[in-house]
Amino acid sequence: LPSFSFTDDTTNTNINNDDDDEDCLTRLCPSLTWQERLGGCVGCMLLGYILSLGSFLRMRDVFLLGYNYKSFVLYSTLGNILSLSGSFFLSGPKTQIQNMWHESRRGATILYLSSLAVTLLVCIII
Repeated sequence: LPSFSFTDDTTNTNINNDDDDEDCLTRLCPSLTWQERLGGCVGCMLLGYILSLGSFLRMRDVFLLGYNYKSFVLYSTLGNILSLSGSFFLSGPKTQIQNMWHESRRGATILYLSSLAVTLLVCIII
């Protein structure tokens, strides 16, 4: 399977020095050019922001009409997940996960991811 590494388009050299590290996340992601990484990041983030913005447009239905809260919650949560996954394109999934679970960010990561999971769970159950 192809490895996940940064390449410099002008010299076609490998920027990432972790070639020996063949874990599951690395094998699942193909080698992308910098332009492809940037396009994937921008695409995911834009789609995530559009979904999040769409959720706020549904707040009128929730507060004034008292219904349609599931679409608000679903669009908002999926928008946040898509925006977060956009950063996987730039740094790579392994590096992003390592940075998120760094000692200084661990509490915020646990709080954020658990709030996303609980929000989706409550939306599905109710």
